[in-house]
Amino acid sequence: MPIKLYNDSNLDDFSFYLNDRFVLCSLIWSKKKHCVGDSKAKIEDSLVSWIDWQDMKGRFGGFENWVKFKNNEQIKGAFKVMSQYEKTESHLGIAKDLNMQIQENIIKNILSFVEQNKTTKFYFIVPTYSRLNYKINHHFGGSFLQFHSTLLWLVSEIEKYPNATLYGFDDIDYADKIANYKDLTHYNIDMNSMQLDAIRDDMHRLTSENIEEYLKIMKQKIQEYDVEPLVKIAKEALGEEE
Repeated sequence: MPIKLYNDSNLDDFSFYLNDRFVLCSLIWSKKKHCVGDSKAKIEDSLVSWIDWQDMKGRFGGFENWVKFKNNEQIKGAFKVMSQYEKTESHLGIAKDLNMQIQENIIKNILSFVEQNKTTKFYFIVPTYSRLNYKINHHFGGSFLQFHSTLLWLVSEIEKYPNATLYGFDDIDYADKIANYKDLTHYNIDMNSMQLDAIRDDMHRLTSENIEEYLKIMKQKIQEYDVEPLVKIAKEALGEEE
């Protein structure tokens, strides 16, 4: 993963592409595998190259693999939140008021570009966080309560723009399986393929006609998710189990 794309500076982002391979491939408009990619080849500067890092891919496949990497910062953070879990459904309601800061950020950083570039087609995807994430998180950043209100608002806003489409996958079984995640929110790269297929096939679109049912299914899946065995394991990993 190119770290410079994720630091606090925007000035060095473009330098990621200023290397011999990208420049030469662009100049000659080459279609060779070295330039356009090969599914069987390992490209270290790929945006998904992290999947070959042992401390990343080793955490996929089941919760027992999270325990094996319990000293990883992401896993320690997840276990800490899990250890503080309290059985309550209060965070699965509906927020009375939309968080204005979230709304302003979306308008400024996303929708403004849609408005300014009417001839460009935009495809937006709602990240598919694990059921575990929503079950244990009560704060606004991870709770279903805030997610519900924000997504309802976003769907209505997106529909104002003919050049924008929104997709979501929280109503399917993928997020039920913790084996698909390396922590509370980061899913495996097979989801990326599902997202691309959905755009190609015009599937999993979120609209004003289906958003209520979508959120109803998502909420039910979160409610039915059995988190307590995982909480017990997390506490044992932290040495907190009595």
